[in-house]
Amino acid sequence: YYLAMLYLIESSDGLGKTTLAKALQCKLRTAYVHHSPPDNWKLENFFEVLPNAVYDRFHWSMYAYGEVRKQPLELRADDCLAIDRRLQERLIGRYATICLYASDPGYFDGRPDDHMFTAEAIKSVNERYIKALQYFDMTIDVATTGYPSAEQVLDFFRL
Repeated sequence: YYLAMLYLIESSDGLGKTTLAKALQCKLRTAYVHHSPPDNWKLENFFEVLPNAVYDRFHWSMYAYGEVRKQPLELRADDCLAIDRRLQERLIGRYATICLYASDPGYFDGRPDDHMFTAEAIKSVNERYIKALQYFDMTIDVATTGYPSAEQVLDFFRL
């Protein structure tokens, strides 16, 4: 039995975020949302979330990718922390943030050509996630441990 929760999965491209999000969505039989905010996005829009869903990226990606692509809304780490606090209050603790990262920057050197960004740009995004790791409920070093399974994540958050 798993408590209905909002799961936000964050990471740079190529670390298995979408694979994990879809596996969780399938296992939980809940909504899957690939978050790609429109140009007119405002801070208030972050509170219009589904209370029982798996989000593939959310507010931390707007912070992490801010230097490598134009974002509809520029967010600092403090903004992301404020959004976290408001979501936790609104969802009464049924909220989990998960960050996949690579401690070895060389992990990105063999990236396939189908991604939007160069390996150097993704390394920069990954470094921004690494700077923010202390704020996530669960962090997984994909370069060291490999991709997490939905079961690993659910076991971690099981009440």
